[in-house]
Amino acid sequence: MKNVLRGLFLAICLFQVHNSFTQQIYDLKYNKDIKLYFREKNWGKKLDSLKRLGNSYRLCGSMMFDGVQYDSVLVRYKGNSSYNAVRQQQSAKLPFNIRVNEYYKKQRLPGGYETFKLSNVFRDPSFIREALAYDIYRKYMPASQANFARLYINDKLIGLYNSIEPVEDAFLRHHFGSDQGILVKCDPDWQNYSRTNCPANDKASLTYLGEDPKCYLTYYEMKSDDKITELVKFIRILNKEPEKLETILNIDQTLWMHALNNSMVNLDSYLGKLSHNYYLYKDTSGIWQPIIWDLNLCFGGFRLDGIEANPLSNEKLQQLSPLAHTQDAQFPLIAQLFKNDLYRKIYFAHMKTVLRENFINVSAYSKAAEIKMLIDPWVKEDKNKLYSYDAFKQNTDFSADAGKSKTIGITELMKARTNYLQSHPLLQHEGPDLNSNTAVKKSGRAYITCKMTNGHRVICYYRPKAHMPFKSVEMKDNGNQDDALANDGVFSISLPENQVNQYYFLGVNADAVSFFPERASHDFFDIK
Repeated sequence: MKNVLRGLFLAICLFQVHNSFTQQIYDLKYNKDIKLYFREKNWGKKLDSLKRLGNSYRLCGSMMFDGVQYDSVLVRYKGNSSYNAVRQQQSAKLPFNIRVNEYYKKQRLPGGYETFKLSNVFRDPSFIREALAYDIYRKYMPASQANFARLYINDKLIGLYNSIEPVEDAFLRHHFGSDQGILVKCDPDWQNYSRTNCPANDKASLTYLGEDPKCYLTYYEMKSDDKITELVKFIRILNKEPEKLETILNIDQTLWMHALNNSMVNLDSYLGKLSHNYYLYKDTSGIWQPIIWDLNLCFGGFRLDGIEANPLSNEKLQQLSPLAHTQDAQFPLIAQLFKNDLYRKIYFAHMKTVLRENFINVSAYSKAAEIKMLIDPWVKEDKNKLYSYDAFKQNTDFSADAGKSKTIGITELMKARTNYLQSHPLLQHEGPDLNSNTAVKKSGRAYITCKMTNGHRVICYYRPKAHMPFKSVEMKDNGNQDDALANDGVFSISLPENQVNQYYFLGVNADAVSFFPERASHDFFDIK
């Protein structure tokens, strides 16, 4: 645990243990007020001073949330451009990080959370990019929940904020079964940027910089105990021994992240110029898991792709290549995976799923309208919002002013982008049709079948229980196990009963692949 500036405490606050609430505090329909109280009248200047000292320093206060008082909460400003650019504009609406258990270790928010992370909707006149993007990402990979909160300080309304589920212990336990792994935030420390005696580098792209751990500390923040040597080992294998990646990286979830970032033009991510805003978590099985973070500039809010020197035009955002950085050694988490033909096909299959399930069927636009209607009165009353109410009403569909530049409309971007990707040659190939399966256990064995047409291979991925890595095995259409006839399109496999309770399929033909269920490996079948 990082040190805090203890001298800022003005009083010893009483400890309260709060009963956990059944209500999920990050549900989009559960938007609440957060009220902070500081004894210092000049709390803003003190927080500015602490921000310059680094993230270890916080100001003590108390908080009211949903009728419950939290004592001795520690508060700091967060963010880089969302803090610096807004502070230069003399705006009061700065982003906040509020921690409730720094002193009272058992004090928690509902659901077991330790932190509120409040984003100020920087460069997003629509207000909805972050909530909408997270809603889509969560369909396919572990990702935070996001909703909205009105922040008051000393009973004065500061404004409407995005409230983002933090990637911390509660998140890790929910998605990976344990918080005892190694968590790394992949985001350069721009304030303490240094590369003395290290290879030139300017991003958290997992480029290999040698074996000296000090060369990585500027770019990667270790959230767990100091295990940076484990991160260096992973980066070395990624760059030097990519044939070993299947044993240490959740490749499917990584390909989902790339497919989502590219489809939705999330360039303020691993995909863009800065190559940041994600976490890596080495779970207790020894597998590194990618976790997306900070989606306020998704849907074209950030225009630097790391390829062209100048910001991309609207048209270039709409027509961003699905092959961006696939040949670029400075983006090894993309380039190394794309050397594998099967991984390339999986990436394109995932991209087609994202388009079909969210944009071709227009469900994403309906969700955007729902969120916009929900927050409309709160946006209107926000006197410190960074952009106008007219821009809020406009930016879901059309470009709107966001300070000195314009932010492209979500619909304006994604309708044109969907048409572009649908017509792209690499997304034209049809994968196999996998349409039925059976799974039974008898006599100590699990017998699994899958019916496929328009393909020549079926791979079954299986595991004994949640949060363990999936293993893979090739299925056969040879009349054995529970496959009645050879060459009838029914593929089968027999496995020891204790090795499989969850499973999914990958069908392969010469040009493309298909998953069954389609959102695998985030979704899968259970043997009943």
